[in-house]
Amino acid sequence: MSKSQVKLSYCHAFGSLSSGGIRDCICFGDDETGNILYPIGRHIAVRSLDTNDINFIIEPAHVSRITAMTITKEKNRRFLAVAEHIESEKTSVLTIIDLKNSSGCKRLRELRLPDPNIKFTTLAFSKDSKLVGGVSSGLGVIWDWYKEKIIGKQNLETEITRLAINPKDSHLVSTSGPNHWKTWRIEEKIFKEQSMFSKLAQTQNFTDHDWIDDDTAVAVTDMSEVFICRNNQIIQYIEFGFGNLSDSNLANASITCIQGFTRGFILASDEGHLAIWEHAETNEFEEQNTEHYSFIKTWHCGKKQSIVSVALTNSEETLAIALKSNDIGTCSLTQAIMYDGIKFNIFCGGFHSGKIQEMDVAIQRPLLATCSDVDHTLRIWNYNTLNCELAKKLYVVQADAIDPSAVSDIKPLLSVAFHPSGYYLAISFVDKVRLFHLLFDELRFFREVATPSSSLLKFSSGGHFLAISSGLNIYIYKSYTLQLVTIIQNLTSPIQDMCWMPLDKKLVTIGSDGTIHEFNTHNWAFEKDQQNPRIKYKSMTTNKETIIANGIEGSQPIITIKEGTDAPSKQINIDKNLSQICFFNSLHQTPVYIASTTEGSVLLFGNTLSNEWDEEIITHQGLITKLKASPDGKYVFSAGEDGSIFIFKVDESSEILNSIVEGKEKEVINKVVDDALAEIVLIEREKLEKFKTEVENERMELEKMNHTITQSTKIREQQYELKLQEIKDSVQENIKAQNVRINELSAQKSRQERDYEKKLKQLESDHMSEVDSLEAIYERKLGIEEERFRQLEHDKVEMKQYYEDQMRNLRVHNENTIESLEKAFRDALCKAQEEYESTKKTSDELKDVYEKRLMQQEDEHEIEVLDLKDKYERQLKELKETSEKLKSTNKILVTTQSKADSDKNDCKNEISKKRQNILKKREEIIELRKQIKNLEQTIKEKEETLMKKDNKIYEYMHQIKDLGETKKFLNARKLEILDELQPKDDQILTLNNRLKAVRADLLKERKDNEILERELSRKDELIKHVKNDNKIKEEQAQKIDKTIRSIINDIHNARSLEFKQKIDEIKSLYQAYVINEGTVKRKDAESIEEIEHQLRYMEKSITGINNKQLKSMKRFKVDLRKRTQENSTLIQELNKLRLEKKKDEDKIKKLIGEIKEFEDKMKIKAQTPKPVVATGKIKTVSGTPYLNYLSKPSAVDNRLTSLQDRQRIIDLQNELEEKKEQNFYLRMELNELKELMKQVKTT
Repeated sequence: MSKSQVKLSYCHAFGSLSSGGIRDCICFGDDETGNILYPIGRHIAVRSLDTNDINFIIEPAHVSRITAMTITKEKNRRFLAVAEHIESEKTSVLTIIDLKNSSGCKRLRELRLPDPNIKFTTLAFSKDSKLVGGVSSGLGVIWDWYKEKIIGKQNLETEITRLAINPKDSHLVSTSGPNHWKTWRIEEKIFKEQSMFSKLAQTQNFTDHDWIDDDTAVAVTDMSEVFICRNNQIIQYIEFGFGNLSDSNLANASITCIQGFTRGFILASDEGHLAIWEHAETNEFEEQNTEHYSFIKTWHCGKKQSIVSVALTNSEETLAIALKSNDIGTCSLTQAIMYDGIKFNIFCGGFHSGKIQEMDVAIQRPLLATCSDVDHTLRIWNYNTLNCELAKKLYVVQADAIDPSAVSDIKPLLSVAFHPSGYYLAISFVDKVRLFHLLFDELRFFREVATPSSSLLKFSSGGHFLAISSGLNIYIYKSYTLQLVTIIQNLTSPIQDMCWMPLDKKLVTIGSDGTIHEFNTHNWAFEKDQQNPRIKYKSMTTNKETIIANGIEGSQPIITIKEGTDAPSKQINIDKNLSQICFFNSLHQTPVYIASTTEGSVLLFGNTLSNEWDEEIITHQGLITKLKASPDGKYVFSAGEDGSIFIFKVDESSEILNSIVEGKEKEVINKVVDDALAEIVLIEREKLEKFKTEVENERMELEKMNHTITQSTKIREQQYELKLQEIKDSVQENIKAQNVRINELSAQKSRQERDYEKKLKQLESDHMSEVDSLEAIYERKLGIEEERFRQLEHDKVEMKQYYEDQMRNLRVHNENTIESLEKAFRDALCKAQEEYESTKKTSDELKDVYEKRLMQQEDEHEIEVLDLKDKYERQLKELKETSEKLKSTNKILVTTQSKADSDKNDCKNEISKKRQNILKKREEIIELRKQIKNLEQTIKEKEETLMKKDNKIYEYMHQIKDLGETKKFLNARKLEILDELQPKDDQILTLNNRLKAVRADLLKERKDNEILERELSRKDELIKHVKNDNKIKEEQAQKIDKTIRSIINDIHNARSLEFKQKIDEIKSLYQAYVINEGTVKRKDAESIEEIEHQLRYMEKSITGINNKQLKSMKRFKVDLRKRTQENSTLIQELNKLRLEKKKDEDKIKKLIGEIKEFEDKMKIKAQTPKPVVATGKIKTVSGTPYLNYLSKPSAVDNRLTSLQDRQRIIDLQNELEEKKEQNFYLRMELNELKELMKQVKTT
């Protein structure tokens, strides 16, 4: 099976599941994103209110449907709780989704219950979002969802429709339902019932309730009653929540849901009405029997449907509602309160409320037609702009009436077909088939055909034929004239689906009895008939001459493929029960097969059909009734019995896009749909002319209105000026009278304040005397603690001297080791400097040669630069001249334009000044009115403040009495505390002594640690030197091994030669390994580089010694353990190197002995003096270049003598760790002492 080169991705969706009884089926995200969330199909749509774009929260494949959802009440609204029902397990899972995760919407937790048959019907978050609760058939559960811990669980033994958590106390829960409204407190994982609401007989059907604030809850009933409770007391009862009972439109309304906000609450009814109640502002001195919440207004949403859910944004600016008909709408809450007649903006003009019976796609225009036999509506969708172009309710009553206002015994429409042009529709009803023209804002009836109960309509690809199936017959009409062409009669079974073949040469039909009929459109005769009575076909599609149909053979779902007229048909068995099948070519002519299932998923097969599919996309809740593709292959559409429509985008792989030859894109692209035709609509001429005349009349009325307004404003200005003078005079008189009243009140206030100040001073003096006595007691205690502190300081000095003596001994030992190392380092430096000077001379000579060459090249470059500079200067002059000419012309144009602009601005300024004068005068009038209101308010406020001050005076008198009683109580308590403190004085003194001792030890440890840091840094540098020397020795040993191997090979080869040839070979060996080796090594470039590297390393190490002495204590503590481990490994490696060195020396001695024996043999055989010279030279040279170098005592041998220092460092480290532990325990004791001191002070 080849992998599909095409993928389907979610693009958009029309519909919702508000008719499914989901609690809180709409909710808003935060105000920044401006999103609204609602379930659609098996997933959750996240719709942007600004752009109407939709993103999806994809639910897992095992989730069959969503039963409830809710969002957190915090400002960011980050977490979403969803109750997901799993049909295979017969249980529900409560999932917490993070809406603001960086990787998208992330599923954080899945909360499960072990109980069987769980189905959550209502969910609720606490205000801090830490707790989440749910109810399943009377079983209430509260989780701490982050810890996945159940806080409370109990069977409440009644039907519950709403659960809410108190915003102040998250362990206080309220529930409501039929004959039930109670509050519960969660204690010890149990729901404990609280005291019943007083004055409330729970015999009503409570439909919903909500917490408005921390203490107030509101509950509503299906009889439109409202109960407002505060602290388990009914503070207000509203008999009818929608205002006036006498209104006939509202008499039968019942409340379905409630939504609280900061100023009050909103009620929604089952007939589309909404009501707003706000908190009544009352005075302190008003009677308690007044109403707490007052009625503001009612208004209608525009559709006579039950409102099942209400939601508000954080800012409480936008209100959203979900209707029983799957419609969702929004409006401004502030405008709804202020103005009348505010309508809701229904998404896409509304959605289907039930099963979508038929769906068809236009070829030339990007339009999609759907019809439903449940809500009796026909809808035209634009899948490019993602809007609903037209929605029309169509049905037939007893008479042949279309779309009447009041209906009974409705007979809905059955099917719809879209003409390829996109301007023509055929719609079948129970009695007839009617044809309509698609206009700008309506369907215009054209003609009708008497073919009753037509379940299937199909226009031909060219648009000239219309096929109508009715019973066992097929009627073929000409599309434009509706002339009957032929009737295909006496079919064996009702037709399930039919298709037109390419170029409309054939019409193919399938039946429920397994028949496939082919009709030639030339003479409308049977061309081919195939029957398999065991198969029940459901739908079909065509690919050129190939017919593909899906059905069921017995209980096995199959796909039948029939290629050509003579070829036998093939059958493919499939594991999924298919409902629809479709074939189309993508935008770049890639063949694609797709199918839909009865479980609500779309299967992508790719370019070939087989018993396996490439991808399964789960979308709908229930059966997918129709599956179509756009004619250009860019989109795929699916419609289901849940009333929703999903739009998928067809994404082609990079292989297809890269395979297109350049210049042939237009030939390859399947461009059938003209997007521009969507903007070209049909409209009646009479309407157009009416519209033009209306525009002209409105323009004339506007001019008249402006003229009348200017005249009326002048008259009103004069009237307002007269009124202003009168108001100013009256205001000034009122101000004078109020000033006199204020002076009198201020005098009374000053007298009262003086009396209070005297009383307060007396109280303060009494309290100060008591404070002084307490301070004297604490001073005595501090004196005792000072004496103990001095004793501890004496002990500290003795310990300090002991540690200083130990450190002096360590310093002396370290200085001796450093001096020995410095001597070895100086010797090595002298040798390195000598060799460095020789290499420096050669480098200076090379430098002179390169400098001469560089001077020559620079002279040549300067000449070239001067030539280029002259050329560019000439070009610049020419450009400057042209620019000056253009500037002059531009100035002339600018001056003329500026004059015109100035004239224009003068006219505008005159108009604006006149308008501003009018506005200023209006504002002055408004300000004066405000001043009057403010003055009246200030008078009321001052009177209120006077009353409050009188009450405060009365309260202060009571407080003074209470203070006197508290004073007596405090004196008695003071004596008790003094008695309790005397035995605690000893504890405080001992603890203070411990504190002082700890501080002294900490200071000692700091100094000791600093000294140890310096010593360790020096020893780390020595270790680095040792490592470098070891590397050099390893390299030298490798070189020696190479030379020895080469000597052995040459000697071995010389054995097979004659005597004279052996002598020549020995000379060549002497020349190669003695004379040349010594001379080359002195002048070898590699050795010079090594010497330079060593000198640089020495310089860096000298600077490193100074820098590392200044390093901090923190780094020393971290690196100390690592360094000790490295030192131990280095010592082991050095011991191994020593052993290898001894073995190498033994090997060299053996080789020298063999060479001597060989020379003695050569002396005996030949009497010539040459071998004697050679042997002598071999003896001397063999000893000097290698053996003398190896036998010299290196710096490593001197450094290894300080192993005792390493052991001392390890001991010091152990002491440091022990002191750290002691410090930790001392700090714990200090904290305990501080807490005790605080407790003593408070008591």
